[in-house]
Amino acid sequence: MAKYPSELKAIAVFLAACGPASVRPPPAPPPIQVAPAPPPSEPSEPIVNANRIDFVLRAPIEQQRGELVGAIDGAIYLEPEDLTKAYGRFAIDLARLDLRRRRVGEDGSLEPEQRNETQNEHARQWLEIADGTPPELREKNRRAELVFHAASLPEGPPPAEGNPRRVPVAIDAELLLHGHKSALRLDLALELFFVDGHLHGIHARSRSPAAVSLAEHGIAPRDAAGKLIDKALEALAPKVAAAAEVSIDLTFVVAEGFRGRAQRFITSWWPSSPPR
Repeated sequence: MAKYPSELKAIAVFLAACGPASVRPPPAPPPIQVAPAPPPSEPSEPIVNANRIDFVLRAPIEQQRGELVGAIDGAIYLEPEDLTKAYGRFAIDLARLDLRRRRVGEDGSLEPEQRNETQNEHARQWLEIADGTPPELREKNRRAELVFHAASLPEGPPPAEGNPRRVPVAIDAELLLHGHKSALRLDLALELFFVDGHLHGIHARSRSPAAVSLAEHGIAPRDAAGKLIDKALEALAPKVAAAAEVSIDLTFVVAEGFRGRAQRFITSWWPSSPPR
C-alpha cells in the first residue's frame, strides 16, 4: 500500500456530472489558519444535496429567472485547515438553461412566474447555442468555464467548531462565457461535514449574487441565423437587464476509498445523511 507523507494535506474535491476535470493547482497563498476539525463521529444534520446555478435579470417591467440544474462538472482543491489554499475549475453546460419570467405590475408587484418557450429559444440564440447555430460554434458556446485561483476569509476570529462547520469565504474567479472572459468574485457560505474526524462533504452556496454583464460577454439579441440585431439590446432595456445576478449552490461528497488521506470528492445524492 502506498504511503502518504505528512506534508500531503491537499484534498481533491471533485464535482462530476459528466466526468472529472484535469487541473493543476497554482502555488498556495499565505496561510490563514482555521479552527481544527471537530471530533464528532457524525454530522448533527444531513448535508444538502445541490448542483445548480440560478440567475435573475431585473428590468423595469419584467424579471427573468434562469436556472442550470445538474449542469456543472469540475474539481476543486483545498486544505480544510487553511481554506485560502484553494484552486478550482468547472465546466457549465449552457444547453441545460431554463428561463422563466415574471411581469412587473404598475405598483411594483410581481405577477406569477411563467415559462415561455419562445423566450427560451431567444436566449439560446443570444448565446449562439440554438439549433440553427453551426454545430462547431454551438458546441463551443454551450460550454462555459469558471476558474478560481484564490480564496480569502473575513478578518476576525476563526470559525467556531461544529459539525457541520460553517465558514464564509470569498473566491476570486474568472468566467469564460460566450467566448469572452471576465473577473468574478463569489461570496460563498461553506458547510464542512465531518465523519469520524475526517472531512466528508461540503455544501457551498452564494451568500450574495455575483453580477455578470451581458455586454461584456457579447450576449445580445440575434436572429435565427445568429446575426446581431442592431440596437436591439437598448430597445429591450425595459424588459432585459444589462447584468445577471448569479448564485451557485453545490454539494461535494467523498468517494469511497479516499477517507483519511488525500481525499477525492464527487457529487452524490444523499437521501438523509452521509454514508458511513
